[in-house]
Amino acid sequence: MDTRIIIKLSAYVQSGNFLNRPPNFPINKDQFNPTLPDPHNTSISGSCLPYPLSVKATTLTDISAHPTRTDDLNDILADAFALFSRGVADRRSAFRTPTIASIGSDNTPRIRTMVLRRFDAMNRRLTLHTDQRAGKLADIMHTPNLALHVYDARAALQIRLAATAQVHIEDEVARAAWAASAPISRACYAIEAAPGTAVAAPPSAPSDKESGFKNFAALVLRFHRLEWLWLHHSGHRRAAFTWGVDDALHATWLVP
Repeated sequence: MDTRIIIKLSAYVQSGNFLNRPPNFPINKDQFNPTLPDPHNTSISGSCLPYPLSVKATTLTDISAHPTRTDDLNDILADAFALFSRGVADRRSAFRTPTIASIGSDNTPRIRTMVLRRFDAMNRRLTLHTDQRAGKLADIMHTPNLALHVYDARAALQIRLAATAQVHIEDEVARAAWAASAPISRACYAIEAAPGTAVAAPPSAPSDKESGFKNFAALVLRFHRLEWLWLHHSGHRRAAFTWGVDDALHATWLVP
């Protein structure tokens, strides 16, 4: 690519207009490799969004970003775990915001996007935060079996998890998760009405950063199955990893 074009693109990103570019602007933000943020700095400007409202990095990267280790099941599993770990730290990773599916009390499926807050590879646990008044907790009371889905469009990579959920409210796990949250994230839980309540107008954003703990819950998912699918013109690849009741791992290739 012409160096002048790269310079112009870099200036465009730094200007802050990048996130508000016109629809016909030909640059995809996923072509940029943002600087990996400090995983301990979860502050967010202006909203409860799981990503910052500004872009600092200007490095143009390989937009294909395909997995490089696709021939060995052990490597595939290790890389999948690494992607979830990166999702905790990198707000622009596709693994930062997985889709979580549950079954409601009426036996219909429910899906929503959540923010990955912690990944424990050793114990195969993912931690997410939620409002205990949210409907998803009623779903979990109905059945704790959840599914998680992530698709990374740049890598043409899909990962699905089958997991069992455990809800933590006002216990050590919840208190540790609350303490690790940014103040602006805590404020989200201080809203007076429960999530999903019908209102005449959008409510104002809460500013109290501490009173919301009474509404806060940490949701811990422990998965027992991971399915990996990579789409590629040379041939798709699919694999499954299943852990039994004794935590013994069974890995196998699948037909895509």
